Amino acid sequence: MFALPRAPRGCYAEGVKKVKYQRPKLSTMSTEPAFYNLPETVETYNRVIGKLPERIDRGRYLFLLMMAGFLRDRIKVHAPDVYINGEERKYAEDLRIALISGTDTDTDAVAIYFENERSVLTEDQVGRTALFVRAHPMSPGWVDVLTKWGPWPAELMPVKLAPQHARVISRTARPDEIKALTARLTGKRKQILTELLNAGADSPKMERSIGAAGTEVTQDIAHAVLRREFGMDGDTPRSHWRPAFRELLGAMPDAMRRFNQYLLTGRESCFSLPDLDGELSMDQLRAGVPFVKELQPFVPKR
Repeated sequence: MFALPRAPRGCYAEGVKKVKYQRPKLSTMSTEPAFYNLPETVETYNRVIGKLPERIDRGRYLFLLMMAGFLRDRIKVHAPDVYINGEERKYAEDLRIALISGTDTDTDAVAIYFENERSVLTEDQVGRTALFVRAHPMSPGWVDVLTKWGPWPAELMPVKLAPQHARVISRTARPDEIKALTARLTGKRKQILTELLNAGADSPKMERSIGAAGTEVTQDIAHAVLRREFGMDGDTPRSHWRPAFRELLGAMPDAMRRFNQYLLTGRESCFSLPDLDGELSMDQLRAGVPFVKELQPFVPKR
């Protein structure tokens, strides 16, 4: 996510006064041109100064949006396929750009994000998936126990989870990772089951099964991308965000030239702007749009 601080409105015009035209007194010995004191020059100066505070506010937003579009386009050029919901996908083709609203801060912000729809965990995915359980305001108490002991091999999940219980994030895991997670949890089986029962869970069981099949999950795209970016967990490294950011820095001089040109002319065509996909709240950015929409009817009104 990009963010720039927004200065209070009107501060740019502080101390700026209009200029009055004064007929120049030219000396026969002077070679200094009188152009800067011509009536039309003074008129142009006053017209630009009067609009400068508004243009700076608008220009900063357009600058930010243009740079977000540049970065997204460069990521698309460099990005490899990433394993998402059971298949290799060109995830960068689905990157979106949105304004961030409701930040409760004096900040302009634009996000580059991947809107990952929830999917249903299939039987063949259960044995190679790790699950992270995240509580929401309507979660029952036993969800905290699952969160505390997570991540969980999907095949060892002790209860059946539904969207009204919690948000479930999935990661594709290697066999040795699943084995290590299973060993850690089975060693604490009695303690975990006792905590779940005390918290109100209905007949929890910690036995290998495909019972988690059918669970609605959101794949951890950020983790999948990082695995490719840095070559984590045995993946072949394929850097694409870092080269894109280096190219972004190289594009700054041209972007600043466009910004200054906009301040003088007020023409938004000075900027090369991407399409905007609307607005996102910070909650939507963190938790995902579908998840927030589904919970909205159950969240108490303030």
